[in-house]
Amino acid sequence: MIEEQKVSTSLDIVYRLAHPMGLFIIIYFSFFFIIYMKFYYFTFWHLMTLGTRIIGFIPSFYTTALYVYGGLVALFGFFLGWRLANYLWFKRRGKKDNSIVKLIKSMLTFLDKFQIDLFFLLFLAGYLISLAFNLFQIYKLGKIPLFDIASRWKESPVLVWFATWQILFVPGLIVTSKTRWQKFIAFASFFVSTVALGLLGARNLPAKLVIAFFLALVYLIKPKQIPKIIGAFLVILIFILGLVGAISKSGIYGPVASAELALGLTYSDSVGAVYNLERIVNISTLWGVYRGKLAFDSFMALIPGTPYEYANYQIGKMLGGRQTFQFGEEIIERSVSLAPTLIGAAYADFGFFGVIIQMLLIGFLFGYYHFVSKKNLLFVPFLVTYSAYVINGIDAGIHNPHTILIFGLVLTLLFLDVVLKIDWGRRDFK
Repeated sequence: MIEEQKVSTSLDIVYRLAHPMGLFIIIYFSFFFIIYMKFYYFTFWHLMTLGTRIIGFIPSFYTTALYVYGGLVALFGFFLGWRLANYLWFKRRGKKDNSIVKLIKSMLTFLDKFQIDLFFLLFLAGYLISLAFNLFQIYKLGKIPLFDIASRWKESPVLVWFATWQILFVPGLIVTSKTRWQKFIAFASFFVSTVALGLLGARNLPAKLVIAFFLALVYLIKPKQIPKIIGAFLVILIFILGLVGAISKSGIYGPVASAELALGLTYSDSVGAVYNLERIVNISTLWGVYRGKLAFDSFMALIPGTPYEYANYQIGKMLGGRQTFQFGEEIIERSVSLAPTLIGAAYADFGFFGVIIQMLLIGFLFGYYHFVSKKNLLFVPFLVTYSAYVINGIDAGIHNPHTILIFGLVLTLLFLDVVLKIDWGRRDFK
């Protein structure tokens, strides 16, 4: 009996942590404190080959306290978002739908008579379009070796931008699938897109898809199945990150792909980003140095053909990174992009208060969407896509056009949800 209670308690803890905010907090703190683990004892020569010259670096007390405080603020924001969603839910119970909601529900009821799964078809159409852009980009890259990652990155960013929407549409398919064939299409799309995004050469794209897909499953399965899902998630994620990451770094630095290299990459990514954060803190004032320029330029970079640079390129200049890239005989005048951790760009922009505002917003959106996703599964694809981008931003930050667009999308959906006052009383899509 005691053994069963222990197992039940363990499953309950795992279930409470196996949601987007739980995963975010685990990775957020692990990413920072991994630098205190002496992995470099096992991967020293790989780190030297990768060009890592800050082996054994430990940040100052202020930088460590700032990072930890940012995580705590995010947790507080999560509580606020959850409480607001909970308050609105109880306030709406029993109230009549407004005219817009009635129109939407009547349309869905009409389509149900013909067994038309509107939301599945919409996600499927979006998925096929984004996959087509992905395949066309692969076709364009056909003559460039997979190991020549620098040349592959030079190719059309517009196609890649459209291809990344698979990260939203694939979880949408699994959430809205009802029949056996629909579930088969949803799972098949996951494996196809994982490979397709991986062939683009950037390891963050398939990693985001894996994170989004498995987080979506958490909202669909029974709690006792979550440990198995976590195990499968870790195996696939480590494989994708190790394989694509080792291949891409092999094309730049030349080491042979191995388990030691994958471990070295993990340590190198963490220590490099934290080192950049330390330098940003030392250079910036308590109020920041860019005064919002990083956020504004990153947003304006959404417009094709504009001269605005992402935040990480400007941080590269700020920290004295190289100012040019060479592709064959062509030299491009552009600063290196340096990862500043999740809070680095916010601190460089607005200082200490920039970190507070950003982390509060991140946690708030996690909390609000976690609550409403349990009431209506249609919110899940947007939550897990947002989660994938924010979790990826723990290393590189979130001041980039793709992530800003995702933030805009989830904020718009939140606004519509508050305005339309949709009753979340049912989990299905009728």
